[in-house]
Amino acid sequence: MNRRPNQRKKILAIHVDVFRVAVVVTWETNKAWVMNHARTHGIAVTEDGFGQAFSREVEDNECLGLCISFGDRNSDVLVWLRERPTKATDYGVLYHELYHAVDCIAESRHLKCAECRAFTFEYLVNQCNKFFWP
Repeated sequence: MNRRPNQRKKILAIHVDVFRVAVVVTWETNKAWVMNHARTHGIAVTEDGFGQAFSREVEDNECLGLCISFGDRNSDVLVWLRERPTKATDYGVLYHELYHAVDCIAESRHLKCAECRAFTFEYLVNQCNKFFWP
């Protein structure tokens, strides 16, 4: 079976240039993988901060998805999914977490305007749809 390149990757980095922030969407990965990715991209993550929060939410709760900030001095956002979206309910989880990502961006950039948040959500959803949809 010949797989498309997007099916092999387990990461999608969406750069929201207007806010100088990235939303990193990943699936079927573990804490070690995520922390290694962050460190190789210059994001200072620690086991006692980001690592504990990730473990508490993902490993202890068996959640389907998670949205979490990479750290105190970094406004980039991680969206983690237990599985790659393939059906409508999976996309529901993805969109739910992207909504939280917009909240993180809005808080870090002091966005009060609902229309700004809506456009940011639309942008993130469109980037994910382009990547995940066949």
